[in-house]
Amino acid sequence: DVCSSDREAQPQAIFNADSGEILTTASGMNYVVLGVFSTTENAERAILQAHKLMSDLHYSVYHYGDKYMVSLYNAPSRSECQEFVNSVGNSFQDLWIYSRK
Repeated sequence: DVCSSDREAQPQAIFNADSGEILTTASGMNYVVLGVFSTTENAERAILQAHKLMSDLHYSVYHYGDKYMVSLYNAPSRSECQEFVNSVGNSFQDLWIYSRK
């Protein structure tokens, strides 16, 4: 896996049942987006479904306006995010990259 070492280096602020923490995107960062959801329950459901496809990923939930964005990976470089998308594209069809200005 091209990006496994990068994923391990990410902060371990992961949305889960224990913390329930919803993160804030950072200026200059790029995020590989699984989807944007209107409720935290829908975001959690998407994470559970995605986890069945790839259990070794770290799923994070971010505020995205008044909605919730589920991200599988983030990096300062858009090209790193594109490499990640290419590496998991067989499992996830509709990933996109959000770049926070």
